[in-house]
Amino acid sequence: EAGTRSTSGPAELRAIEHVLTAFTEAGLDDDAAVRFYGVYTGYVLAFASALAAGRLNDPGTGGPDDHWVEPLGRVDPATHPHVARQAESLMRLTTDDVITTGIDVVLDAAEAAARP
Repeated sequence: EAGTRSTSGPAELRAIEHVLTAFTEAGLDDDAAVRFYGVYTGYVLAFASALAAGRLNDPGTGGPDDHWVEPLGRVDPATHPHVARQAESLMRLTTDDVITTGIDVVLDAAEAAARP
Protein backbone atom coordinates (compact mmCIF):
# COMPACT_ATOMS: atom_id res chain seq x y z
CA GLU A 1 0.00 0.00 0.00
CA ALA A 2 1.32 3.43 -0.90
CA GLY A 3 2.40 5.69 1.92
CA THR A 4 1.35 9.29 2.23
CA ARG A 5 3.32 11.50 -0.10
CA SER A 6 1.71 14.81 0.78
CA THR A 7 2.39 17.51 3.33
CA SER A 8 -0.36 19.80 1.97
CA GLY A 9 1.92 22.73 2.76
CA PRO A 10 2.23 25.85 0.63
CA ALA A 11 5.52 24.82 -0.99
CA GLU A 12 4.08 21.46 -2.00
CA LEU A 13 0.97 23.11 -3.43
CA ARG A 14 3.18 25.44 -5.50
CA ALA A 15 5.13 22.44 -6.78
CA ILE A 16 1.94 20.58 -7.71
CA GLU A 17 0.62 23.69 -9.45
CA HIS A 18 3.87 24.06 -11.39
CA VAL A 19 3.86 20.47 -12.65
CA LEU A 20 0.14 20.48 -13.50
CA THR A 21 0.56 23.78 -15.34
CA ALA A 22 3.45 22.40 -17.39
CA PHE A 23 1.53 19.27 -18.38
CA THR A 24 -1.66 21.21 -19.15
CA GLU A 25 0.19 23.80 -21.22
CA ALA A 26 1.85 20.91 -23.08
CA GLY A 27 -1.62 19.89 -24.25
CA LEU A 28 -2.76 17.23 -21.80
CA ASP A 29 -6.36 17.27 -20.66
CA ASP A 30 -6.98 17.54 -16.92
CA ASP A 31 -7.21 13.79 -16.25
CA ALA A 32 -4.04 13.02 -18.22
CA ALA A 33 -2.19 15.93 -16.57
CA VAL A 34 -3.04 14.50 -13.16
CA ARG A 35 -1.95 10.97 -14.17
CA PHE A 36 1.36 12.22 -15.56
CA TYR A 37 1.84 14.42 -12.49
CA GLY A 38 1.60 11.21 -10.44
CA VAL A 39 4.01 9.28 -12.65
CA TYR A 40 6.52 12.13 -12.88
CA THR A 41 6.55 13.01 -9.20
CA GLY A 42 6.44 9.35 -8.13
CA TYR A 43 9.52 8.62 -10.25
CA VAL A 44 11.42 11.68 -9.05
CA LEU A 45 10.53 11.09 -5.37
CA ALA A 46 11.40 7.38 -5.56
CA PHE A 47 14.73 8.13 -7.19
CA ALA A 48 15.53 10.88 -4.70
CA SER A 49 14.63 8.55 -1.82
CA ALA A 50 16.90 5.82 -3.15
CA LEU A 51 19.79 8.27 -3.55
CA ALA A 52 19.24 9.65 -0.04
CA ALA A 53 19.15 6.16 1.45
CA GLY A 54 22.37 5.30 -0.36
CA ARG A 55 24.08 8.40 0.97
CA LEU A 56 22.90 7.65 4.51
CA ASN A 57 24.42 4.17 4.26
CA ASP A 58 27.62 5.42 2.59
CA PRO A 59 28.07 9.21 2.59
CA GLY A 60 30.63 9.03 -0.22
CA THR A 61 28.11 7.64 -2.72
CA GLY A 62 25.00 8.77 -4.51
CA GLY A 63 26.41 11.51 -6.71
CA PRO A 64 25.30 12.12 -10.32
CA ASP A 65 28.57 10.71 -11.68
CA ASP A 66 28.43 7.50 -9.65
CA HIS A 67 28.40 4.34 -11.68
CA TRP A 68 25.03 2.65 -11.82
CA VAL A 69 26.57 -0.83 -12.03
CA GLU A 70 29.51 -1.87 -9.90
CA PRO A 71 32.47 -3.54 -11.65
CA LEU A 72 31.31 -6.91 -12.91
CA GLY A 73 34.58 -8.79 -13.12
CA ARG A 74 34.77 -11.61 -15.64
CA VAL A 75 31.44 -12.27 -17.33
CA ASP A 76 30.92 -15.55 -19.18
CA PRO A 77 29.41 -14.75 -22.60
CA ALA A 78 27.99 -18.27 -22.80
CA THR A 79 25.69 -17.66 -19.82
CA HIS A 80 25.31 -13.87 -19.97
CA PRO A 81 25.83 -12.85 -23.62
CA HIS A 82 24.16 -9.45 -23.34
CA VAL A 83 26.01 -8.47 -20.17
CA ALA A 84 29.33 -9.59 -21.68
CA ARG A 85 28.73 -7.69 -24.93
CA GLN A 86 27.50 -4.54 -23.18
CA ALA A 87 29.86 -4.59 -20.16
CA GLU A 88 31.76 -1.46 -21.19
CA SER A 89 28.53 0.48 -21.70
CA LEU A 90 27.24 -0.74 -18.34
CA MET A 91 30.41 0.52 -16.67
CA ARG A 92 29.90 3.99 -18.24
CA LEU A 93 26.26 4.24 -17.10
CA THR A 94 25.91 6.84 -14.35
CA THR A 95 23.20 7.77 -11.89
CA ASP A 96 22.62 10.96 -13.87
CA ASP A 97 22.15 8.93 -17.08
CA VAL A 98 19.48 6.81 -15.42
CA ILE A 99 17.46 9.61 -13.83
CA THR A 100 17.52 11.84 -16.92
CA THR A 101 16.55 8.95 -19.19
CA GLY A 102 13.62 8.12 -16.90
CA ILE A 103 12.43 11.72 -16.91
CA ASP A 104 12.79 11.81 -20.70
CA VAL A 105 10.65 8.66 -20.97
CA VAL A 106 7.89 10.18 -18.84
CA LEU A 107 7.96 13.47 -20.76
CA ASP A 108 8.01 11.68 -24.14
CA ALA A 109 4.96 9.64 -23.08
CA ALA A 110 3.18 12.81 -21.94
CA GLU A 111 3.97 14.46 -25.26
CA ALA A 112 2.58 11.46 -27.15
CA ALA A 113 -0.57 11.50 -24.98
CA ALA A 114 -1.10 15.20 -25.75
CA ARG A 115 -1.15 14.67 -29.49
CA PRO A 116 -4.60 14.79 -31.11
